[in-house]
Amino acid sequence: MTLYAILLCMIMAIAAGLLWHYRKRVSESELALLHRLMAYHGIPVHAQITVLRIDYAHASFKTLEQWLPVQTSQPHQSLIILLTAPEWLCGIKRKSWGTQATVLDASECHPAWDTLVRSGYTVAEWSDNRIRRFTDQQLYLNHFTPSPSSSKQEVIKT
Repeated sequence: MTLYAILLCMIMAIAAGLLWHYRKRVSESELALLHRLMAYHGIPVHAQITVLRIDYAHASFKTLEQWLPVQTSQPHQSLIILLTAPEWLCGIKRKSWGTQATVLDASECHPAWDTLVRSGYTVAEWSDNRIRRFTDQQLYLNHFTPSPSSSKQEVIKT
């Protein structure tokens, strides 16, 4: 009986090690893909990179418009906004948000951006060899300016 328990523990340890290695390789390949996409668009690579996908018809678009101008641009941070909006609105937002973020028209972006942000998520943030994904833009904005009603919401870490 003890031999089976030891064997089971060894198999579990090997499986855990393989899963950790696989997850690390996936994270490294995502980061490499992100850096290639940023180079393609001429976006400088910094220690912290945030990709935010938003639709102009979404309720959090108004909140983003209020939050972004007061957000101080940090020299070690890249904020990329994938905006789903008419071309003329993307052009306006590129000019008005240009100092705080890089605005890309989501309809003209490479499909790999969707792979990085992943289905079901709207914000992905890379920093310190860690990836955090947010399911909602409002949750991400509340992460920086928490309100009493949002303090119980959770961040999904991958």
